[in-house]
Amino acid sequence: MALRSGQYEKIGVKVVHKGETQGQDEFGDEIIKFDHAFDNEEVVGYYAYFKLTNGAKMVNYMTKEQCEKHGKRYSKSYNNLWSNDFDTMAMKTCLKLLLSKYGIMSVDIQNAIKYDQAVLNKKGDEEIVEYVDNPEKADSEGEVNSDLEEVKDLVDSAN
Repeated sequence: MALRSGQYEKIGVKVVHKGETQGQDEFGDEIIKFDHAFDNEEVVGYYAYFKLTNGAKMVNYMTKEQCEKHGKRYSKSYNNLWSNDFDTMAMKTCLKLLLSKYGIMSVDIQNAIKYDQAVLNKKGDEEIVEYVDNPEKADSEGEVNSDLEEVKDLVDSAN
């Protein structure tokens, strides 16, 4: 959906292996050296990025520990979806947080983020959005009540 907006020149998310993190640039962003020589090393983090057609760019780097903490806090299904495919769920989280905080979002993207992990109910003509994974923290950062295949499709479409 982000690519279809016409506002993004480039968008993606990657797994970061030990040795790929080189430091920080002048904007405080992690400098990642993506080199297949590191593919067999331990996973240490996740890197989401985009560049807009106007030249603006933004990145989000999350350590594996930050993603794990986020998943445990916001996802009742952490022991199910996250344990089955941690990297995919962590990449989705890293990208989703970047887009929801800094991305240009069409109405479609805003709705996708709003309704991700939500249970929709009707009360008369009113639509009620409930976040069953974390009822007291009903925000766009709540995690996972979605199908793992949909998550993989999101990550694949970003790459």
